[in-house]
Amino acid sequence: MTYEFRPSPRGQRPPAVDLHLDGARVRRLLRLRRLRDIEPVIALLEDAHRLGAGHQPCDLRAEVVVPMLNRRPAMHPCYSASVTGPPRVILLEDGEPRTLVDAPDVPPGTTPELLAEALGTAFTIGQRTGARAAPERAR
Repeated sequence: MTYEFRPSPRGQRPPAVDLHLDGARVRRLLRLRRLRDIEPVIALLEDAHRLGAGHQPCDLRAEVVVPMLNRRPAMHPCYSASVTGPPRVILLEDGEPRTLVDAPDVPPGTTPELLAEALGTAFTIGQRTGARAAPERAR
């Protein structure tokens, strides 16, 4: 099984990034407004996939549920849109937030929430499939 993040077919409007499994389109991950935003978004998705592939196995209860119940930061990597301050996409890793995409850099046509959701999907695929199924860059 090989997962890939590919641009939507040429000429299709609006431009988008699709998830493919063994060459077949599975679903649309993100719609974008500009073609030039596709490659940077695919690079972010591939990074999320690699991070997920390196994070297995895990105990979600110990890494997420228990810390949250005790009002401590979750230790499991998590992609999120900021809820305070300017809109941005953040990665919470080891309890520390790191900005991945600032407000002015969120590609037009999508939102921080949708981008964070797509990155979470890529992370989960990497976690479930492992490093042996790293995504390939479509040409």
